[in-house]
Amino acid sequence: MQVKQIVKELGIKVSRENNHSHELYCWCPFHNEDSPSFNINYVTGKWQCHAASCAMRGHSVDDLSRLLVGKTFNLEEEDNWAARIHEQLYPTIKRETQPFIPLLPLALKNEGQVFLNNRGIDNLSINKWNLMYWKSVNAIVIPIEFYGYILRYIDASTTKEKYKYVSGTKITNGLFGEENLTFGEESSIILVEGSLDAISMHQKGFKNTLALLHADMSDMQMKVLTKYMLPIYLMLDPDIAGVMASMKIYKKLRSNFVVRTCFLPDGKDPDSCSIEEIKTALDGAKLGGVS
Repeated sequence: MQVKQIVKELGIKVSRENNHSHELYCWCPFHNEDSPSFNINYVTGKWQCHAASCAMRGHSVDDLSRLLVGKTFNLEEEDNWAARIHEQLYPTIKRETQPFIPLLPLALKNEGQVFLNNRGIDNLSINKWNLMYWKSVNAIVIPIEFYGYILRYIDASTTKEKYKYVSGTKITNGLFGEENLTFGEESSIILVEGSLDAISMHQKGFKNTLALLHADMSDMQMKVLTKYMLPIYLMLDPDIAGVMASMKIYKKLRSNFVVRTCFLPDGKDPDSCSIEEIKTALDGAKLGGVS
């Protein structure tokens, strides 16, 4: 039984189908609503409600059917083509190059918690984002869903760099934070540079934030954004590299998206800005790129 048929069997009302992103736009089966806020990918089976009051999500159609009717439906072998399409949309890391880290504790009740709390990241966010502490290298480990891990060294004076990616990590294959993406009343996406920027923004209530993890945008990251086709707010670091990156990314996005560029206070990255400063930057965002 294909995903579309399972959706029908579950009684989920479909509003429309997006053949480009392979998604069904539906009315959420978990709450009453006037307009559809529920998406399910009929290739991968991944689903999510984008209503802020609900935010239910799952990684398979089995998860959905278990929650709604207490049983699962078997996908027949005729659906094998879906795996090939999924591989094209979301290329996976080959097993032999799969990023490896040892079993690590959460960054709680250790030096990792102290560092993150001092950066404004609270314990709820540490749990939500599965932030870990690697004592032997004295670093915070930030998981990138499906693609690997980021190391944020706590004492940068003893290392040559603040950040490092665990070998095999593919930062350009997706956008950091997509698994926690939630839209409010004004549907849009905020793009920031760093992972801690994104985590801080979510913690402050801006849960429509994604991170590029580099000062550019890859073709795969563009594909992720086309799943949503929403206005984009560029909120990159206010340094020379960030300004140059904003100009470059705007040129890539302008033909398909409404793009606004945010201007942060001098010397402040998104994670160091207050809620009021972020709101001011969003309200004053300039339509188009940096002039």
